[in-house]
Amino acid sequence: MSVRVMFAGDLHKRSKDITTIEGYVECTIAVQKELMRCFGELQIDYFVSLGDWYDRGYTVDVAASLSDYDIDMQMSRQLGGKFYGLIGNHIRLGMDSNPELHIIQPHPVYKSRRPVLRQEQVMKTPDVLRIGDVQISFMHHKKDAQDVSEYKPNREPWAKYHVALFHTPSIIPTQHLQGTMYSYNTSPTSKIAKVLEQVDLAIVGDIHIPLGTFTVGTGQGSTVVVVPGSLTNTDASDANRHASIMIPILEIDKASSVKLSYYNFDLHTNRLTFKKKNVERSMERLRSLRGKANGDLHEPEDVVAVLSTPEQAYTSLNAFMQSKGFTDKDKQLIRCVLNEPGNLEKLQEIYWQEAEL
Repeated sequence: MSVRVMFAGDLHKRSKDITTIEGYVECTIAVQKELMRCFGELQIDYFVSLGDWYDRGYTVDVAASLSDYDIDMQMSRQLGGKFYGLIGNHIRLGMDSNPELHIIQPHPVYKSRRPVLRQEQVMKTPDVLRIGDVQISFMHHKKDAQDVSEYKPNREPWAKYHVALFHTPSIIPTQHLQGTMYSYNTSPTSKIAKVLEQVDLAIVGDIHIPLGTFTVGTGQGSTVVVVPGSLTNTDASDANRHASIMIPILEIDKASSVKLSYYNFDLHTNRLTFKKKNVERSMERLRSLRGKANGDLHEPEDVVAVLSTPEQAYTSLNAFMQSKGFTDKDKQLIRCVLNEPGNLEKLQEIYWQEAEL
């Protein structure tokens, strides 16, 4: 009897509609229900999220949080607990009220403010999942990663076939990112090849635009790379809009031989109404936020509309600093201010260390 594993991600569940996409919340629920229907139809044994199952924290909307949490519980039960997930970058947005933080508890690194009593995660987030002699490596998002080399997975000696899951555009060669909003975060081809040299199949989340399947040459052969695209549209622009994705499904037999296939999945965009945004007005609103007290800030949805422009869509602080050409000292200073704002001695030490050399 073979085992079938489905991979899809970036559902970006939210408590409210995005201001430029009416019907967004209803659509994400419909997409998750459709996934659950497909599990039975396609005889899926494992489902693996490619990251950003949720978009951000739900703040004070407890009812919405509980409702979406309940669907995840149903989904896990349907799969017999075989609901797995890659941790993406959005888990840090409103972290304590982000339902994704709670469905991965207990977790050794990302801990909820109030500990949970259960012993098993609703969405399991291991570093490695073994199915027969097939290894699936979860290369969870690293917020401080300065180089794609930090995402290199280790192939276990027993692995007959190695699948690596990523949630970063830095693993995609430049030519495949040209014309997209992710081209600011490219890596040298030689470094990508080094990261993938022990990987047979790489499946990449975080990139919302479906890029399909292509091959990346490595020093030891080649790696098949699949970028299925997101399960939902978070951007109202025509350029980033898509109505379906080809979901990869891996079938593993008793001998650990694998077969890769795809399922054409409809994203229920007929439920959405896309609204054009006034970019100039949004940019002016963003500028007006500077120096304001928290109580005077605009609603988060206003900010989302601004940040959804290609030039401003940086969800990784390190990627932003890299794109602006910040030096290592600049990055250290910024991280120190964010993490230890009262540690003036450390700030001075970082500032003067280069001069002393």
